[in-house]
Amino acid sequence: MTNPITDNARKVSAMASEKIGAASEQVKEGAHAARERAEAAYATGRARAAEALETSKVKARKAYAGAQKGAKTAKAKTAEQVQDNPLAFLVGGIALGALVGSLLPRTERETKTLGATGKKLNKGASAAAKAAKNAGQKKLDALGINADSAKSQLNQLVSAVVTAVEEAGSAAGKSVGGAGKKR
Repeated sequence: MTNPITDNARKVSAMASEKIGAASEQVKEGAHAARERAEAAYATGRARAAEALETSKVKARKAYAGAQKGAKTAKAKTAEQVQDNPLAFLVGGIALGALVGSLLPRTERETKTLGATGKKLNKGASAAAKAAKNAGQKKLDALGINADSAKSQLNQLVSAVVTAVEEAGSAAGKSVGGAGKKR
């Protein structure tokens, strides 16, 4: 004998099992598809990051090469100016040395250690510097070089160096900017 309630319960149970099995299969398929999409997105992102890194390296190399070229150009122009106007550089170097020397403070330790000897050395160095200045001035006067012409030559040199540095910076900037537009 069969009981209709039991039969119905079994039917409902079987249907529920089928539905649960189908739903479980759908969840598994959805999870698998989601995993595949995530793996694909990860691979794409990784590839793009590697490409961006490589592009950045290329741009950095180009910028470095441009800056290096600009520095070589500046060096060559400076060397040419030194060759053309050695006295202007001599005067500029002496002036720069005197300026730096005057800006450096005397230390307490230096004063204690040298004491009277330091004062004598200072007087001797001052006298030597004065004699060198006078001798240098006489030589410059004999060569027909005065402060105005030396200043003019120094200004030309500074202008040439500034121009070379600007050109180097511009070349490096164009190198980096141009590489970005080619993409």
